[in-house]
Amino acid sequence: QKVVAQLQKETRPEFRKGSIVGSPEDVVYALSEYMGKRAQEMFFVLFVSVRNQIVGYTEFTSGGVADVEVHGSGIFREALISGAAAIVTAHQHPTGDPAPSEADFALWKRLKEIGALVGIPVLDNLVIGEDRYYSESVGHGAAIPSSAKDGSS
Repeated sequence: QKVVAQLQKETRPEFRKGSIVGSPEDVVYALSEYMGKRAQEMFFVLFVSVRNQIVGYTEFTSGGVADVEVHGSGIFREALISGAAAIVTAHQHPTGDPAPSEADFALWKRLKEIGALVGIPVLDNLVIGEDRYYSESVGHGAAIPSSAKDGSS
């Protein structure tokens, strides 16, 4: 409950309903400053329309230093309620290293399987590090734009 209270006091990421998620950078740009310096992992899910417009998003959990517990049932329940056509997941590694862990790959596989069953595909899974991020859909990482890190546009 302390974590929830702390998060409610802080600035939330900037995702406006109807905004288009056209690339992994769009998600990284919006989340990197919010997630970047945290001591615990955080897991976000964006719910998008058939045109990749944001119809909703939520932070599902804050985890420990090395992991976060995520349940596919909760994610896809929210996706169905929001009317999402697809989802994008993002979490950060407090170590600053965006290299996906074996647990990340296992979770992504599970989420894709559930998504296929309910007809809501996972468009991408992102890991945000200190200066770099990893995009599963692209298959590699890239530098986080400096404008995302310093808050400028």
